[in-house]
Amino acid sequence: MLDCIGELPRDKQALARSTVQRVFGGGDDWRATMRERLQLAPTIDEAFRGMWTRNQELAKQHHQEGHAIQFAKMIADENFAPLI
Repeated sequence: MLDCIGELPRDKQALARSTVQRVFGGGDDWRATMRERLQLAPTIDEAFRGMWTRNQELAKQHHQEGHAIQFAKMIADENFAPLI
């Protein structure tokens, strides 16, 4: 999710790719591999970006800062806990 919203550091991107490839196989597009394994829609990346944008707008309206890791945890807890 952090990679989808542009918040995953470059060194972590490489780690994510190699970990997914080692555990699940697949090619260089490790996000496609994860979407397939978790049976997620091909549009999920776009949905994450939209949610992140709305979250950032709400935070700004309330004079707060949106934190990417907190956002990712919230979305994961609400939507993916049964898959983990």
